[in-house]
Amino acid sequence: MVTALTAGVLTGLAIAGGSISSGVVGARMGRGVAGPSQLHGALYGWVWPVAMIGIVVLAIGLGRLGAPVGFAMPALFVFVTGGLFAVGAAVCRNVPDYALGLGLLVLGAALPFVPAPWHSLTLALVGGGALVATGLWTRARAVR
Repeated sequence: MVTALTAGVLTGLAIAGGSISSGVVGARMGRGVAGPSQLHGALYGWVWPVAMIGIVVLAIGLGRLGAPVGFAMPALFVFVTGGLFAVGAAVCRNVPDYALGLGLLVLGAALPFVPAPWHSLTLALVGGGALVATGLWTRARAVR
């Protein structure tokens, strides 16, 4: 059995590794971009970690007040991710990602009403399925 400390350390390492990888990929994607697009990309790029850290801080604060936040955490992350996808896609005029963002907003709002353990399955199938489907659709259109 894995202890809570071990699980916490492993989760923290996974989050740190994912954050570093995301930062490196984002920085590489921005090479060669100049002017207003560079500023837009940098500003939008910083919103993501600030929003995600904000969710964790909010959850910790609510937990300290006695609110049961464990069940709501996935919904909060999906909701904020959907909002950021939709805003970024609207600015870039990317209709598939905009639709994905709206779908994630709806999913995030609906998840707390799905009973455990079905909310995890719903998140995986609906949220993950929407991400994969949007990616495949976008790739198929780019190949044309």
